[in-house]
Amino acid sequence: MGKEIQNYKKGELRISYDPDTCTHSANCINGYPEIFNIEKRPWINLDEANKAKLNDAVKNCPSGALKIIDDTLKSENEGVENVQINVTSKGPLLVKGKFKITDHNGNVIETKDSVALCRCGASKNKPFCDGTHNKIDFNN
Repeated sequence: MGKEIQNYKKGELRISYDPDTCTHSANCINGYPEIFNIEKRPWINLDEANKAKLNDAVKNCPSGALKIIDDTLKSENEGVENVQINVTSKGPLLVKGKFKITDHNGNVIETKDSVALCRCGASKNKPFCDGTHNKIDFNN
């Protein structure tokens, strides 16, 4: 961990990206290439964004790396009381709901409502998935 969270804003539209928790699934890039383009700087361009598109992008981000940070925009996960954990085929554990992650000493690492946790053991960002399972041909 240690990469800085990136914040992007234009008017009332505000979104953040946490590179430390991103699994590089490319859901954002494939779903909204007019907003998310890794070939450009900045890679998130809110000129083509609206509330609905940002909500969808956040909802479809499996790791929780994208977050809406404007109080007027709410992600679908807000207010969820029950935690859901889904095992993906050949990939991470996807955890959704209101939860916190603590280390072995009881220190809070993250308070999130969506995260992808490593299942393959090869992530360089444990306990978070960094997409390494794709490089090592993880098959469980």
